[in-house]
Amino acid sequence: MKRILIALLVFLPISVMAQDRIQTVDGKSISAKILEIDENTIAYKDYANPDGPTYRLNLTNIASITLENGTETIYNNIPTGFKLPSQIEVKRGDLYGDGVQIPEESLIYVLGEDELGSFNSGLKFRKVGKTLSFVGLGLTAAGGVLFAVALGMASRGELAKGDTSMAYASGYGIGLGVSCLLASIPFSAIGRGKINGVVDNYNKNHQASLSFGATNYGVGLALNF
Repeated sequence: MKRILIALLVFLPISVMAQDRIQTVDGKSISAKILEIDENTIAYKDYANPDGPTYRLNLTNIASITLENGTETIYNNIPTGFKLPSQIEVKRGDLYGDGVQIPEESLIYVLGEDELGSFNSGLKFRKVGKTLSFVGLGLTAAGGVLFAVALGMASRGELAKGDTSMAYASGYGIGLGVSCLLASIPFSAIGRGKINGVVDNYNKNHQASLSFGATNYGVGLALNF
């Protein structure tokens, strides 16, 4: 029985689905049925699901398109020798690929325009969150120091009776500081979410897998990457 199964697997087709082929600047290869190309975008259907939804990509995200007849059109030249990392991560706001920092000018080739926009947006949100956090800590600390000074002066009788200006100022500083700290939380959370989403999408899409099942050419093995 094992011999029969092995023999069957040997003769099963290994399918690399290819009709029209879209190569994106961030290294994805899409098997598609191209419907339309205009000045800015391309409309296509997934070749594995021709009755499914119509997708649209901006041409700035596309490195090249190869039609079924072999005709290739280059839209964005990727630098010679450029190699996409297998995994990426963020350290202190910088993007690293396979442990090496990716130059800012190369980010477009790694992420593509849409994901790079989301990544930069995440960095901005995180920067605002950090700024609010630092300001909040400073104001809270200053308010606390001012309150301690006022308390000491009051205990030594150095404050005029009924003079609450320092107490009010310290309370205002602490309140404003706490408000800034609270406001920093959603900004930081949104920023981290955007950045982590971009990283997770890239790492997920660059994991090769081998699956068995129905393909456009029958039943067989499909290599997805």
